[in-house]
Amino acid sequence: MTEEKLNSLFSDEKIGTRVFNRVGLRNINQRIRLHFGDVYGLSVNSVLGEGTEVKILIPAIREDIVHV
Repeated sequence: MTEEKLNSLFSDEKIGTRVFNRVGLRNINQRIRLHFGDVYGLSVNSVLGEGTEVKILIPAIREDIVHV
């Protein structure tokens, strides 16, 4: 994807007529950050003509640890 599109993925600005393309990514990123903190969330890297990589960073939650 173009750098302009990549930079707009998590913004509120509208590019063209398809504003809803990035609503899901923005929503997921906001929910992860609200639940786990600002160091977690989505990151997107793209090379035009080659591909796009989306990483999701969340903390590991171990079920064998008892929380009191």
